[in-house]
Amino acid sequence: MRIRVQGIKWEKRIGWLVAQYRTLNYHISMPDMLITSPNNPRIKALAKLLQSRQRRKSGMFLVERDREISRALASGFELKEFYWCPRLWPAEWSPREAFDLGDIPVIEVADSVLAKMTVSQNPQGVLAVFEQRTADAGQLFANTADGLWLVTVGIEKPGNLGAMARTAESAGCAGMLVCTPDGTSDADLFNPNAIRASTGAVFSLPMASMNESDAIAMLRQNAVQIIATSDRAQTAWAKVDYTKATAIVIGPEDTGLSEMWLQAGDGILPVSIPMRGENCDSLNASVAAGILLYEAVRQRQ
Repeated sequence: MRIRVQGIKWEKRIGWLVAQYRTLNYHISMPDMLITSPNNPRIKALAKLLQSRQRRKSGMFLVERDREISRALASGFELKEFYWCPRLWPAEWSPREAFDLGDIPVIEVADSVLAKMTVSQNPQGVLAVFEQRTADAGQLFANTADGLWLVTVGIEKPGNLGAMARTAESAGCAGMLVCTPDGTSDADLFNPNAIRASTGAVFSLPMASMNESDAIAMLRQNAVQIIATSDRAQTAWAKVDYTKATAIVIGPEDTGLSEMWLQAGDGILPVSIPMRGENCDSLNASVAAGILLYEAVRQRQ
């Protein structure tokens, strides 16, 4: 038995309402521009932002997912362009309803166009272009007498770097310093894989980049205790005091930290995380960071 109202079946009335909503939503979400060719010059230029060299040169970077776009906007990063593929966008509402885009135009693109600008195998249908912004390294350690910081040295895998930023923010770190070997360029903090692994923490956590020597000098200048991880250290990670101003330093998984970080004294304390397995000689860098950071959290409770 079907219920009728004024001679119209309920399912037809509901269908009519849905159609009206979709029509209204279409007009709300109408794009300001449409690009269907991956060979469009604008798209070719943006695709180059997937390369670290071009990100450094332009000062711009790409953000692919809705959660990370929202966090970048909430953290005050300046939005430059916004791209939208309706067929891949899972939400019923339009991008302007989902994000605070201001007067930035919404550019609609075809699937093939979006694929050219993303690294994700399953893009969500949105892509944003932001201007890069990092914290001032000198201010990163200012006015925080009992702060906690994460320092990474020579971490090459973007996924590791992003995961460490996520852990550092979760542990309440005052900031994260990403160090590179002396004589090399600053680290690339806006790699798409780092952004994704961080779930957007690279936007809300104060981050800066500098070389190793300058980093050690700055930490000492600000009287920050340096806890440097090494499999050769005699002191276990849980046997030190993390309640004072502390920087936890994590190096590459294969080679570890250089000797400049491991010379005990003058504010540097090397520590180790014992390996219990016979065939394992190191931990994943982000796992090691999590162990030490949450020991600091435990001691500070």
